[in-house]
Amino acid sequence: MSKWQRLLVYLLLNVFVSAATTLLVLVIWNAANPVPRAVSAGPLYPLTPTELSGATVLIERTPFPTLAPEQTLNLIENIYDGGRLSDEKIVLKNRSGIDLLMTGWQIRESDTVLFTFPDFVLNNGGIVNIYSRAGQNYGLQLFIGSSAALWEPGKGRVLVLADPQGTPRATYRVP
Repeated sequence: MSKWQRLLVYLLLNVFVSAATTLLVLVIWNAANPVPRAVSAGPLYPLTPTELSGATVLIERTPFPTLAPEQTLNLIENIYDGGRLSDEKIVLKNRSGIDLLMTGWQIRESDTVLFTFPDFVLNNGGIVNIYSRAGQNYGLQLFIGSSAALWEPGKGRVLVLADPQGTPRATYRVP
């Protein structure tokens, strides 16, 4: 048998032993960790209004508490990397003791609206990053969409966080 034939036999034997070992491990694993099987809950068809009339609501959302008109919140944690558009961000931390429905809240400077919050809840103790640059909002990362840095240090700018009615709830002077 030539050197290449012996090498081919060795390689084929190696592939067979590896495949058999992998299969044996998978069989043992599946026996020790069975996958739960789906159980049919009945026919899959839409319920009629008559069938829905007796349905029980399983989850009911509690309304968000409203804030007193004069109540201010210590929400603005800091502005990081001011003056550098690529990294500049506002960090809000909710220390209010309640979950806040932020939908429609605004970040302003004087009378200029810089950002309006999308449908968003800031949970008690939660943190959200709001970047000055453009980007796609996702999770706890929101983007203003500015083409220039907004919060250069030393300019004396004041950031205002206002609720949907326009009531200022937090302010922050950029150092």
